[in-house]
Amino acid sequence: MDIFEAIAKKDLNAVKALIKTDPHIVNEISPVLMGNQGPGDFPEGVRPLMWATFVLRTSAEAPIIEALLNAMGAVKADLNEIDIFAGRTVLHWAAHNNNVFILKMIQTFASTFKLTLNYNQRDNGNKTPTQVALGKGFRQFAGEMAPERTKHAGKGPVHLAIIGMGATGTGLFIRLIRGLIEAPAVYPKEILKDIQFSLIDSKSVLGRGMAYSDELNASTSILNVHAAGMSIDGTDGADFLNYIKEKYLHGDLELELGEAGMQGLTPVAPPNPTGYYPRTFFGKYCTERLSHWIELAKQHGITVNIHPTTVVSKVSKLVDGVMSVELKGSEFSSKPGALSGTIDKVTHTFNSTGHWEHKVDVPKPYETVPGCIIYPASRTTLEGKGVFKQPTDVAVMGSSLSAIDAVFGVLLHPAVGYLTWEGSTPTYHSHVDPKSGKAPWRVTCYSRRGVWPKIRPSDNRDVDGQWTSPARYEIVRQVFNNDKGVDLKTCIQLLDNEMAVVYNRPLTGVGAQPGQKPPLPSVLQQFDPLAMLPPGVPRDPWHLVAADARDCDDGDSGSNAERPWVRWYQVIHGLFPVMTRVYRNWSPQDRTEFDKTLNTPFLWAFAPMPLHSARILLAMHQAGVLDLFRTPGDDMPKAAADKKHVEYPYFDATGAKKVKTHEFLAVTTGLGSDVRLDASELTQSERASGHLTIQDQAAPDPKDENTFFLADDDSYEFLDPEGNHSPARRGVGFFSHASYFMIQAVPAVVGHTRNAAELYLAEFVTRLTGDPKKAIPEQKPLTAKL
Repeated sequence: MDIFEAIAKKDLNAVKALIKTDPHIVNEISPVLMGNQGPGDFPEGVRPLMWATFVLRTSAEAPIIEALLNAMGAVKADLNEIDIFAGRTVLHWAAHNNNVFILKMIQTFASTFKLTLNYNQRDNGNKTPTQVALGKGFRQFAGEMAPERTKHAGKGPVHLAIIGMGATGTGLFIRLIRGLIEAPAVYPKEILKDIQFSLIDSKSVLGRGMAYSDELNASTSILNVHAAGMSIDGTDGADFLNYIKEKYLHGDLELELGEAGMQGLTPVAPPNPTGYYPRTFFGKYCTERLSHWIELAKQHGITVNIHPTTVVSKVSKLVDGVMSVELKGSEFSSKPGALSGTIDKVTHTFNSTGHWEHKVDVPKPYETVPGCIIYPASRTTLEGKGVFKQPTDVAVMGSSLSAIDAVFGVLLHPAVGYLTWEGSTPTYHSHVDPKSGKAPWRVTCYSRRGVWPKIRPSDNRDVDGQWTSPARYEIVRQVFNNDKGVDLKTCIQLLDNEMAVVYNRPLTGVGAQPGQKPPLPSVLQQFDPLAMLPPGVPRDPWHLVAADARDCDDGDSGSNAERPWVRWYQVIHGLFPVMTRVYRNWSPQDRTEFDKTLNTPFLWAFAPMPLHSARILLAMHQAGVLDLFRTPGDDMPKAAADKKHVEYPYFDATGAKKVKTHEFLAVTTGLGSDVRLDASELTQSERASGHLTIQDQAAPDPKDENTFFLADDDSYEFLDPEGNHSPARRGVGFFSHASYFMIQAVPAVVGHTRNAAELYLAEFVTRLTGDPKKAIPEQKPLTAKL
């Protein structure tokens, strides 16, 4: 008797015996159970779709399901395997078919064999199994979907401590309050009095964090994302624009924009969806919106405790569904340590502390120079260092968006210079020191590639890639690469293929037939634009930025068609959703190569500079006060013999190697370059207690420490050293390479906090009502004006 005959006769014992003899026979069963006549009818080279595709679409009886479950156990199959065409797991299919019987059987099986079921995995439609069930109207199924939501059902009050109230913590709080007060039909409104929030932040003013604070930003620092993408409210994408409109109608906008408005760095007219606004202005917006929602929460009976100038030193283990959070005063406290204390009976914590700190055992040579300034830095910091006492040439390490902030911070200081505008064309005017009569201040930027970021094109649509979309990547990985990660070389080939399809042109090296368009530069060539310049042409980054500005004005047409950028931006930007999966599966060698050669170009697409900023940089260069040079490899500046200056090696436009000396050095290479060295007391406590690992459990090299409690399902639950998720401990904002392209900007973190809020709302309501059927977030837009 073969396996097919045993199944036809519903002979469970025979099925079990055959599977025990050859566990991998389950792979032969799948295509037959899916409706094919036999294994030969299944496409050659394609792994059989998960067994659940069959059992969840038919009225298969328990013995057959049990046999298949045993088969999966025998081959140690992954219960969370994804259907490559729909991106669905077994739980998605169960939800799609309202098959509660299958759900309970799978849950029992997972518990028996100590396997993990991922109830929060999102399919290609970005829906969790619960959301799939709700979309089909299967509320009962959705209510029973996630057992962790019922673990503490009916146990009483809910208390969430949000650790870090910058943009991420603020976005989460707003989304949660919206969900709690806008869904009275889902749960009794009376439960709100049993909900408590503790909002903890190291700064005196909540809502701004590091990225948008007055302490760490100059008034001329501009956001990386245009206004239409900067809403802190995950339910209302136009909230930031509405805030700008409110300020404009009240006549307060110009005053609120401050120097950035006066210098022409940002729009002062009615709200501009494509405009870029000051960081400190956005910080005020976050603080004001947070205050509004705190008051609204209190009006509905929700308790909100505020803990400014406070840090968390330790979070205890979860015992009987509660834990304690130990507090102490931060560096911003007027009386350090005065706020020490403990918050008891906390049921959930959310860590949104943002950038990790750097533990520096031995300072880098250039950091020992008195004039070294670590960015982000405010004008007050620059003044304290003495940058504006007399004209000087300030070195800037880097040429990213942070470097542009540094350039504006120096050259737009009132003592240094200012801008005038004729339409959209700026002119820079520099001051000469009246006392010494010395030449004006200058800024010289240095970077490995020696180029400025690309400019954000006006057409921001992502191209639906044929090779690089999330769904297509899963097909490539599972079908063509035997379920293994796609290596760096293959990824580059896929990108090359994508560009050739998008432009209907061959790639360099392939050649063009008579009458065809000339070939495109390859991905690697495009990622090093100075190297693409014809022989004999000076390696001048200013020609490139001027050409990029034309591209953004004209698009990929006319003369710009020979060096396309808009579609490049759209394709690369559209690849971000799969970058986490791609990067985690690379070998350590591939990761190193990517970080060295391809990392920066990807960030060009993630955070390109505004066209407005590019025009200002060009004006400053034309005024003779701004330069950008390429540095030789990994050569770093070093302290000069007098220990008061730095010597910076660079290549000039002809390729000659030179060295320049500076009194001041602004380091703008970012805080996420070495996130493994977190010196905070909380993180060290988490690691010592076994709550947190900074090792990537899925990395090819088990010693590779690149991922921190980063769940594939966007829930961002803490991972313990065994890689297990902790629903009571969630967070977002730790920058790591595997999440490098996902959580560095407000649009991304607001999306992640929205996902986390869905989970929290379900768990809160279950804990308070004891009824998992009511634990389904079902919000409606708030119509009342703020």
